Amino acid sequence: MGKHKKAPKRKAEELTRIRRKMRRLESKLKKYETSSDSDTSTSSTDSSVDSEQENGSSSNDDENRDIMILGDDPSCEKTYGPEIYGSLASRWNNYLQNGIEKELKSKLFDNQQIPNNCLFLEAPILNPEVQAMISTKDAKKDAFVMELQNQLGKGISALGTVVSKTLESNETNSENPDPKLASLVEAGKMLCTVHHAMTNHRKFQMYPNFNNKILKIAASQSRDNMLFGEDFAEKCKSAKNLELSAKEMRASTSSNSKNSKDYASKSRWKQASEERGEHQLQWQQGIGLQDNIHQKQPSESEVQMQPVQLQEAGENQTALEGTSPIVAQPYPGGRSVVREAYRRKHVPENAIELMMAALSPSTIKQYNSTFSKWWTFCQGQQDKIYQPTVQDILEFLTQEFRSGSGYSTINTHRSALNALSEAGKILR
Repeated sequence: MGKHKKAPKRKAEELTRIRRKMRRLESKLKKYETSSDSDTSTSSTDSSVDSEQENGSSSNDDENRDIMILGDDPSCEKTYGPEIYGSLASRWNNYLQNGIEKELKSKLFDNQQIPNNCLFLEAPILNPEVQAMISTKDAKKDAFVMELQNQLGKGISALGTVVSKTLESNETNSENPDPKLASLVEAGKMLCTVHHAMTNHRKFQMYPNFNNKILKIAASQSRDNMLFGEDFAEKCKSAKNLELSAKEMRASTSSNSKNSKDYASKSRWKQASEERGEHQLQWQQGIGLQDNIHQKQPSESEVQMQPVQLQEAGENQTALEGTSPIVAQPYPGGRSVVREAYRRKHVPENAIELMMAALSPSTIKQYNSTFSKWWTFCQGQQDKIYQPTVQDILEFLTQEFRSGSGYSTINTHRSALNALSEAGKILR
């Protein structure tokens, strides 16, 4: 029994000894570890710093290279400038989100005036000739943008007032300008750029209403108090007159060209007309055709009719000797001629006014040349002017053709005479 009681005591004592030895060994190990760590830490820190520098420089080089090749990273957050005064920021955010009350808004813009020496801050008005050709919807759109542009101009005026007062004072230093003043000047530049962009936007909205030739003129015009300039209408008229003159010059050149096919046919027609006119003149004068060796001999019936025609011509001449000569009336103008033609056709007055309003100024201008020549041809005789025969119209057209008018001009004369008489419609 005694032996069994002493065995556990021995084991417990051995365990305590082993534990003590383990503690001693652990303390020794800790001493060795601290000394080795102090030696290696310096070398490791140096190497880590060098590696970090190398990695940082390489990463910066890679980033710069990527920016140059690929551009800025779109995933990067947008950067903003420094914050403004808190109370000012809260009010401006409210204005931008909800707007300003109507009374305060009208008071702001009514109190601010455009400077007398900077009138371009006021929005240009739309040219009357352009406003007449656009729709009501487009006119309302332009009026809305113009109102916004006027408000922007007054805002720039308020900014300019502050800058002017600062510059007029003696506090400014030319060598070291105030950065606050420079910021105000830059703000004015940006707002003026927006004002100019609104002018270009208004002009661009009008471009679809122009043809190609007027569009070139409109694009080259600079604004003044009008959107396309005060001389826009005059330049458009000059361009149209120049175009008409160029067409007439091309038409006369082509008609006078001896190498063209039209010249040959025109010469044959002119020669045949002259021969017919000469034949008719000789026949009326009683000369006959026997003196002309190049023409054929008249028939027996034609010879028998000749004394009768001469006798009738003598009677007509005797009857006209007692009458007074016809005095030609002055030409009254294209619109008056057309109006009188409608009256002679028994068109009601109300209908005449409506039909006259339907005629464009270009049509009246085109027909005016024909009516003036036709009036001179008829020597002011009203019946002949408004009730001509087919022969009268043919003689007039032949006369114009002999004077050098081209086929297009002849067709214009024929169309104009159709408006005066039913006889002209036979020649269609």
